[in-house]
Amino acid sequence: MEDLENTIIGLLETVPRNGMSALIECLKRDGFFKSPASTKYHYAFEGGLMMHSYSVYELFNKMNIDFNLNLSKDLLIICPLLHDVCKMKLYRITPNGIKHNGISGHSKLSLEILKEHIELTKTEEQIIFYHMGFYGTTEFNSKNGEYKLQEMVNTYNISRIAKLFYFCDDMSTNFLEVDVKKSGDLK
Repeated sequence: MEDLENTIIGLLETVPRNGMSALIECLKRDGFFKSPASTKYHYAFEGGLMMHSYSVYELFNKMNIDFNLNLSKDLLIICPLLHDVCKMKLYRITPNGIKHNGISGHSKLSLEILKEHIELTKTEEQIIFYHMGFYGTTEFNSKNGEYKLQEMVNTYNISRIAKLFYFCDDMSTNFLEVDVKKSGDLK
């Protein structure tokens, strides 16, 4: 796991944005590299958030190559590695399992954490905000939804990259991460 942490830090260090060093320190301090990715659905174990983020990074970068999108290096690093950054503050591992602290709005929270440290482009903000796809809509999730379905559709119609990112995040969660035991080892 330490190798993956170093890989992620190394990638982030290649992004020439003011505040990146402070953001990396925040990730270390607030537990990004130790946090689970979810309470029970995917990578629900210590280090799961880091593993999920890197899985999305690999898939999104593969799509960039396969579809000849020529996306910026910064976007290809920031969005997949940091789209769920708020989870380092949302989930805690306890002796009785993984607990959610009750705060909702994880796309907005991730953007808030990132914008405390670095400037994001409009496209990066859209990708991170709408990365939950229909799961983040108020129509699907009336309690914790963050946006209306039509807002998401409008964004996806304007930014096919935001839509592709949602697919990468969802495919990683539902196809690439399903064969992992709680320990983080492949079945």
